[in-house]
Amino acid sequence: MHLVELSNGLTACVVEDRRTSLVTTALCYRVGTRDEPSSQGGIAHFLEHMMFKGSQRYGPGEVDRRTQALGGTNNAFTSHDCTLYEFSFASDRWVEALTMEADRMAALTLEEIEVDAERAVILEEISQAEDDPWDALEMEVRDRFYGDH
Repeated sequence: MHLVELSNGLTACVVEDRRTSLVTTALCYRVGTRDEPSSQGGIAHFLEHMMFKGSQRYGPGEVDRRTQALGGTNNAFTSHDCTLYEFSFASDRWVEALTMEADRMAALTLEEIEVDAERAVILEEISQAEDDPWDALEMEVRDRFYGDH
């Protein structure tokens, strides 16, 4: 494993494994639900979802379509401490992953129609989590340990 501090302040971690022909990029922001103001609970998760809804270069859903067309996968999650975005591609396509990531990092668009649609998706996710015993337990434990933050 090699850690490199980039000139823009980002830290790159490179883990090389020549046994596979895949490359995975994972961009981890050191911000999560604990950083949310109590009046804006859920904003970190909401922004995670919006990162897939369009940027200056890629329209709504285009990152997902392009990823699939190139034979890759992408995903994201928000935790208490961080928000992580990842792509996996054939190793010769790593530039594609970083190009898409850089664009949405620098030029995310927040179109009202996409915001409204994603609000409904997240409310449904919350409802499903409340109905799942394991998710409900996790939320209860998190609330007891961390309170509002």
